[in-house]
Amino acid sequence: MDVGDPPYFFTGGLSGASSVLSLSAKLFGNERLARTSLYIGATADLISPPLLIADLGRPERFHHMLRVFKVTLADERRSMGACS
Repeated sequence: MDVGDPPYFFTGGLSGASSVLSLSAKLFGNERLARTSLYIGATADLISPPLLIADLGRPERFHHMLRVFKVTLADERRSMGACS
C-alpha cells in the first residue's frame, strides 16, 4: 500500500520548522511560543527515527545505513570550487 510521501518526511519537516519558530519566538520575546514549539520539535525528533526504520523494508538492517559515509577528494574539490 503506497500512501505517497513517507510520514517521517512530515515529522522531520515539523521538527525543523518548530526549531526555527522556537528560535524566532525567543528572539522576539515570546517565551510561551518558544517553549511550546521546542517541545513539539523534540517530540517530532523522537517520532521520526522509528518511522524511518519502519519504512526501510528490512528494519533489522538499519545499522547498515549508518556506515555509508564516503568523502572523496573529488567531492572536496568540487565543493571548494563552488565556494570560491
